[in-house]
Amino acid sequence: MSQAIEGKIALVTGANRGIGKSYVDVFIAHGAAKVYAGVRDLSTAEPLVKAHGDRVVPLHLDLADGATIEKAAETAKDVTIVINNGGVLT
Repeated sequence: MSQAIEGKIALVTGANRGIGKSYVDVFIAHGAAKVYAGVRDLSTAEPLVKAHGDRVVPLHLDLADGATIEKAAETAKDVTIVINNGGVLT
């Protein structure tokens, strides 16, 4: 990664699988202080918490629901890096 990650706080949307999960793993491996794992279903972030402990904070975030976006913005005010990976597959 070209940007220093150590000590930073990240928010990754769509964090529960695929590329999003990989971003979470890489941020943790490179020393991020905390990663908010933005997911539609909080239970899907449990494996990330199990793997990385309290450095991963599950965050209910459904990009189709404005209320969850507002609450996430209020909760994650300390974020320094955002990875907007969330999407919809239909």
